Amino acid sequence: MRGGGPLTNLALLCLLALAFASGWVAFELSGQPARATLGTSSVYVRSVTGYGRRFDISEASRLLLATRLDGATLESGHGFPVRLVAPGRRGFAWVKWVVSVETDTAPWWWQPPFPLQ
Repeated sequence: MRGGGPLTNLALLCLLALAFASGWVAFELSGQPARATLGTSSVYVRSVTGYGRRFDISEASRLLLATRLDGATLESGHGFPVRLVAPGRRGFAWVKWVVSVETDTAPWWWQPPFPLQ
């Protein structure tokens, strides 16, 4: 966490390239994941739905986990209980209903460019 507290006022870029500034309350992942094994090169964030996005390991420290929006607990449609916030990324990279965050040996680009679900 920067400054010991949550980060707020992050913008979501939707598929129509519109920016929505909202009062997300999000916490950084606990530092950049250590390269536990030789060849670890990505972070995979998975939703309860099975959907997931992969990010380069060097981006891990910029990924955030949000628990609140505009002062209220996330609603189901916004990803309750936890949603990934990926600043600078389009909305489909902001995984909703996060159930796991794992390091992986697969490269970050080993995924479809857009969601297939």
